[in-house]
Amino acid sequence: MTSLYSDQDLAASAFQILNDLLGEIHAGRIVGWLALKTPSIFGTKHPQYLTRMAIGAIVIALYKFEDLWNHQLLILLTDQAPPRGSNLIAQLKQMKVREFRSLFIAHYSGHKKFPKPAPSKLEDLIKAQGFATDEDLFIWTQDVLEILEEIRNSLQAKFKLEIQ
Repeated sequence: MTSLYSDQDLAASAFQILNDLLGEIHAGRIVGWLALKTPSIFGTKHPQYLTRMAIGAIVIALYKFEDLWNHQLLILLTDQAPPRGSNLIAQLKQMKVREFRSLFIAHYSGHKKFPKPAPSKLEDLIKAQGFATDEDLFIWTQDVLEILEEIRNSLQAKFKLEIQ
């Protein structure tokens, strides 16, 4: 089957998606960090919702990255895919990011007739991902940002994409 788009078009799209994901993860980590460290700047009595929103933004971005990696980046970069990208994908699978997203973000229950998870269950989910605290997750995302930049830069070099 013939592709509707050239590799160059797909690479330009993937490049922009990576930029968007970098922004989403960075915004999530900054909002989350501020909600933990200086919650008064938000003028709310419930900064924990900002922390949850920040984690949600990060997890959704990671979910999008996983799809982008599997459906486009591996094809576009073939043998030039940065090994750190493969390692991140393996880590996301080990962390079960997709399942985590369903419970943490969408509050789906494990079964149709179960209620949404309690806040303590959400904290347990963070710990199950390998993070002792929300802060640990925000710190971890610094490495994620570096990996996504490396992948984006590989894509840019291979396809001679201009930064817009």
